[in-house]
Amino acid sequence: MKRYYIVYLALCVILVTMSSCSTIFCGTKAKVLLDDTKMEQSVNITTDVEHHTNVNLPYTVKVKRGKKPSTITVESDGYRPMQLIVNKKFNAISVINLTNWVGWVVDVATGSMMRPEKNVYTFHMEKDNAPSGNWGVTPTDTQQQYASNTPPAQTYNQQPAYNNISVNNTKATPAKRSSDVDINIPVTNKKADNTFVLVIANENYEFVDNVQFAHNDGEAFREYCIKTLGVPERQVWLYKDATGGIIAGGVDKMLQAMSIFDNCNVIVYYCGHGIPDDSTGDAYIIPTDGKGTNTATCYSLNRLYKTLSSANAKSVTYFMDACFSGANRDGSMLVAARGVAREAKKEVITGNTVVFSAASGDETAMPYMEKQHGMFTYFLLKKLKQTKGNVTYGELAEYIKTNVKKEAFLTNEKPQNPVVATSATSSATWKAMKF
Repeated sequence: MKRYYIVYLALCVILVTMSSCSTIFCGTKAKVLLDDTKMEQSVNITTDVEHHTNVNLPYTVKVKRGKKPSTITVESDGYRPMQLIVNKKFNAISVINLTNWVGWVVDVATGSMMRPEKNVYTFHMEKDNAPSGNWGVTPTDTQQQYASNTPPAQTYNQQPAYNNISVNNTKATPAKRSSDVDINIPVTNKKADNTFVLVIANENYEFVDNVQFAHNDGEAFREYCIKTLGVPERQVWLYKDATGGIIAGGVDKMLQAMSIFDNCNVIVYYCGHGIPDDSTGDAYIIPTDGKGTNTATCYSLNRLYKTLSSANAKSVTYFMDACFSGANRDGSMLVAARGVAREAKKEVITGNTVVFSAASGDETAMPYMEKQHGMFTYFLLKKLKQTKGNVTYGELAEYIKTNVKKEAFLTNEKPQNPVVATSATSSATWKAMKF
């Protein structure tokens, strides 16, 4: 009997070995070469699988295969940290498995069906005191992620106090940030035990341009909720780079909380892309796996509002650092076929609901380059810091609207006018509301 099992096991090993070629020959890791032709000192490199200290460029590192983009961070004393996004494409060697389903299963499970879209990433790190403008990243390296003369996703010098941020139900170390709203975040004695917060920060997209600083925005807002507004850490759920399924799951989790805790307060924060439907004008959140040309792959804003307003909650507050005109944060169009931005249809808001939006009409929710945040989010956080969270919604709205309007003109030379929309229930009382 033992001999039978040994033979059976050997046959299984042979079958898997012969049928999963990309896993056997390529492995679950891939190599990419990093090169900065002007860098004369050593650097530290961190990928999603390894860390290298005091190495000289050019240098070869390993990243995960699989469909999800990999992030590579390059740091060196006196230089601005550089963060590269390694997108993936189909690994042609997997075609060998076309006639064998076992090979497909193995290669899909290990991620070996995918490989980096490029083998060499060339960039140029700027010194820490370099002026704004051209950040030196070659367009060929970042054509899917960054617009011209705009900075790549960066990491910064100030480490937040919370090192275990929940990202898609996993643990991850947040990026370092150094804006004035990211340091010395007020810690108060306020207790908001009956408040639940859903934070969605979509920065890296598969089919449309990425959103600068969205991760910074989401991480910082989460910290203010915990430290300044007094929301228990386990009641603040942060999802970075959320797909459509993850967004739906986050909303469902919020619904469960609202059904269990009576008269709870709900806060929803979103930064990322939005788009209007061409035929109806309805507004949609674009998940990271959504397509700007197909709203069926997106998440309806009307659906979000209706779902949460129909549940048992004392209040629902939204902070939307996104525009729904079909434009990027830099003002260009998400979908090349769209000639101009268009105004999304106003959604019907019910329940005790207040919606703070970053822009109005066909405007764009712009970045604040100097502060490494969205313009709307920066002034939202700034007011929370100044007041230590003791601010009415009316005061907060006026502060955000006034300062964003001015700074958008001075910095981006474009109009951006944040707006507040309320349900009929809240129209007479929302200005006096507090967190």
